[in-house]
Amino acid sequence: MLILGVCALVLAILLQMPQALRWASPLYLGVSVRLSTDEEAYLARVEEGLTGRPELAAEAIIGDENLAGTQAALIEETIGRLFSWTEWRAATVLQVIDSVVPPLLLLTLWIFFVLSGLTRIQALIGAGLFCVLHLSGLNRPIHQGASTLLTVTALIGILLGLEYRRWLGVLGGILLGILTGVYFWSWTYAWAWIGVLMIWLLTEQFFLKEDRAAALKRLVTFIFIGVVTAAPFLWMQWRLAGTPLYALAFFRSGVRFGHAPESLIYSSLFLLMMAGVLGAVLTQPELRRRYRLIAVTAVAGFLLINQQMVHGVIFNFVSHYIFLLCAGAFMALLMSVRLPSKWLVLSLLGSVVYLSAIVSDNVRPFVSLFSVTPSNFAEQHFATALPVLDALPRTTILSDPATEMFIAGASRHDVVFSTYLKNALLSHDELAWRLCMTLEPLPPPERGIDQRQHLIYPDAVVAFKDPVVRSREVELVTAACAQVDSDPERWLRRFHVEYVLWDERRQTQWDLNRLGVPRQIVAKGDGWSLWKFQ
Repeated sequence: MLILGVCALVLAILLQMPQALRWASPLYLGVSVRLSTDEEAYLARVEEGLTGRPELAAEAIIGDENLAGTQAALIEETIGRLFSWTEWRAATVLQVIDSVVPPLLLLTLWIFFVLSGLTRIQALIGAGLFCVLHLSGLNRPIHQGASTLLTVTALIGILLGLEYRRWLGVLGGILLGILTGVYFWSWTYAWAWIGVLMIWLLTEQFFLKEDRAAALKRLVTFIFIGVVTAAPFLWMQWRLAGTPLYALAFFRSGVRFGHAPESLIYSSLFLLMMAGVLGAVLTQPELRRRYRLIAVTAVAGFLLINQQMVHGVIFNFVSHYIFLLCAGAFMALLMSVRLPSKWLVLSLLGSVVYLSAIVSDNVRPFVSLFSVTPSNFAEQHFATALPVLDALPRTTILSDPATEMFIAGASRHDVVFSTYLKNALLSHDELAWRLCMTLEPLPPPERGIDQRQHLIYPDAVVAFKDPVVRSREVELVTAACAQVDSDPERWLRRFHVEYVLWDERRQTQWDLNRLGVPRQIVAKGDGWSLWKFQ
């Protein structure tokens, strides 16, 4: 336990180093540096909770209390409520959490590995290697670090409830239900894993004639508790799915129909892991009794990344389940290197190749995490703008898309557009008009609409791999911008815009006169200016 505690402390310190390296740079002026993908969205959601509107955390961009979305933000909302008394910005709160969640995840993985039959040393090696492999991902707030922590904790609670204290299983069941309001990938993994465990226990009870009646009764109880807890979240999603705009958000998220495996390579590797573990535990009873949970994990992993073969909907499972899939691969690897079984050669091969691919993918993010570059400090000139923004009453501010995400993540204010609105129940036209409002100060030849990678549904463009999808997106945005150009004042009123923040350093070609509305300057700093519409 001492070694585990030391590892957790080292991990907590290590995850403070990327920001600390930026703080030490003379280019740093006080604006927290964003180091991971989607961090700006998490910052905006947490900031919404910190500044008095936690109920709007899921759609924290435009501040519309009537706007619903296809994604939940229960973790961000909870963090906002818990830390609202501190008056910290979201970046500071998440920086603190960077040294809380990953060490806790290390501990929970260790417990889960031990419960799955690995020795304490093996479990420590597996949990430690997992954290090193995903160090850049652990620095990415909320998902998948915090959501994986909750998922593994739920499974641990149910497992302890089956073998020891029933109340731990009750807590695990409650958390299992709450996961349905946290993250799609978390609850689908957890429920699939529990489903495989149920089938495994039923098989032992009725086919292998082992007495698992008590465990089955408890598991049914915990599942029932989970279903009752999940009911409000599932009802909410069912209601949203019945709205006309849901299909559009569904499309923009890159979800598509099909039964083919997302990746034949990954499917083959997890088939090898599953076949090797199952072959070993089913041919040797003593291994089955000790390592049944590793077998459950291997089967669940294979089923999850191939689930579209059953229900016909593709969600990019391989990447979104990566933390949990990697944990399962480490379990298979550690079991395979320890035990003399020909079957385990298959799982050893599958896990080594899979984890090697993950290592290859994570090398570049790992290096960039600890490499300080001038591009890290592109927003430092806004350090003097933050006190000005803090002094304003909550309002809607127009700027370019990148600066609007900075505003949403660093202040209480609402903005006009973000690509993250793709998950909200808005029409394509509405998103296009909002995007065009942020482009309005640019002369049309300078907008480069057809050159912009992110317009209104970039995930769909990538997922469908159809040039027609991209061309329709460009056409839609081009037409919308022509409408906004014809009467910018109308659209400013429609989106309740009161201020415009001009990033003079990065948007040198902006012309505020194109907005067609009288304005007066509120404040000006080095590289920025804030204007109020009259």
